[in-house]
Formats: sequence, C-alpha cells, structure tokens
Amino acid sequence: MINRITDHLLMSLHNEFGWGDPYDELDKMFGGDRETIIKMIDSGMLGYNGEQFGTDNLGSEWQRAAGYREYIAIPKIDFSESNCENYTEIIEACENDKPLPGKIFDLLGEYRLKEKDAYDQQGEIIIYNRCIRQVGKKIYKETSFGSEVTEDTIINYLYDIVLWHELGHWVTHWMTDSNLHRWNNQPKLFDEANTELLEGLAQCFTYYAMNHLKDDKEKECYMKVFESLLKDQPDCYHKHKEIIQCKVFTWKGLMKGIENLRTENDINKVSLEDLKKTISKYWQI
Repeated sequence: MINRITDHLLMSLHNEFGWGDPYDELDKMFGGDRETIIKMIDSGMLGYNGEQFGTDNLGSEWQRAAGYREYIAIPKIDFSESNCENYTEIIEACENDKPLPGKIFDLLGEYRLKEKDAYDQQGEIIIYNRCIRQVGKKIYKETSFGSEVTEDTIINYLYDIVLWHELGHWVTHWMTDSNLHRWNNQPKLFDEANTELLEGLAQCFTYYAMNHLKDDKEKECYMKVFESLLKDQPDCYHKHKEIIQCKVFTWKGLMKGIENLRTENDINKVSLEDLKKTISKYWQI
C-alpha cells in the first residue's frame, strides 16, 4: 500500500501545483521516449509495485481504467523493525498511560541525509514499525473513534501520517517546484536553526494529504489520530496552525512562498515569519 500513500500526496502536489516529476526515473530505466512509456503504463503493458518497474508489475484493472498515476521518483523508504530513538521512553509511555516523548513525529519516522551535510542529494526515509504499532495501540485506547473503527485501522492511519510527515521533509528539501528549483543546498538554510519552519512545513504537507482525502469519515478519523499525536508535543510541531489559519492562506500561496524561500540567499530572510509574509502576497492567486 506504500505507493497508494505516497501517490496521494505527491501526485496531488504535482497535479495541483506543478511540483515534482513523477517519471524522473523512467528515462534512466528504459532509455526510451517518455510519452511512449507513459502510454504503455496506461495500457497496462507496464506497472510499478513500489520497488520495481516492469512488465510483471501491472497495475490493477481499476487503476488503469481510472487513469491512475504512480509517482515513480520517490525517495528510498525503509520500514525498519529496529528500535527508534527513545524507544524505552516510548514503550514506557504506552504501557503506563504517560505522555509520549517530544519530537514523536520524528521518532516514529526519520528523513535523513545519506551523508553528513549532503544537502545536494535527496535523503531517505526510515519508518519504525515497532514503535508505530505501540503508539497506534495507545492512541486507539485513549481516543474515541466509534465502534466501527478497529485498532488495526488506527495503526495503519498512524503509519500513513508518519510517512506523510517524513515525505513532507523530503518535499521541502528535494521535490522540484514549478520553477524546477530545490531547497538552497547551503546547510545553514536547512538545519536545526530552522526547526520551526521545517517542522511547520512537514506538518502542512501532512495536513494537506489528510484534507484532500475524499471520504469525510476517513478524513475525520485521520485528523483525530493526528491531533492525538500532537498532544504534549513541542511548539514547532504546532506551527502549521499559524500558517493554515492565516486569514490570507491558500495552498497555492504556500507553495509560492516556499519557492521564494528556496532561492533566498540571505539566511536572515529564511524563517517561518518570512514564509507567512510571502504567503500574504499570493493570497489572490
């Protein structure tokens, strides 16, 4: 199901704002004409299973009939059974009804650079299965979802939310914008000094993914899981509210605001406040 979750966010950003190139890897894989390859996908001659692209990975009949598109050029995503950072503290919180530790979004998952300060390369995502299962059980036990919602459903929703959050970091850093720019690769413009901005944007993309779900009941359930995970978290994980609740906020304005920050060379003009000022310039587009 990984490609369904990544596609929901990344293809939506591509279709609505012209961000990213879903087929960036096609030319490398086949060395052929892109238009022809895409026609082969639509006709069911080629498919993608989240790891490999070839004739033995055909999409389902309903996907092809609906013109379903997969975002091929995703970062490496590793679903790990290793213990995440602060694992003992997380388990203690789950077993003793205590608050979860801070930075829980980035303890359950992680977007990391392949090498130290390698900002000119895309990073990779790690999702920590064991911790997500335990936290999902805690959220299910402590939150009212209705009798028709199962524990497994909440755990799956938590997987999606954590993955969308980490994809939000990848989008902020690496996904090309409508002007084909990526984030400025100067480390000082993409480090812990900008935690408010970077976590705020990752949460915005998570919220965008949930808000664009078509099923209202499913959307409401995702939002409950998201809000449950936000409890007792540091202020930086709540900064999306300042952005989204702005009177002149639009999603297109947000994307234009990020595009402006990406090409700003003055570190003093790359902040959450600068982003909000820029968004206000684009509220009518």
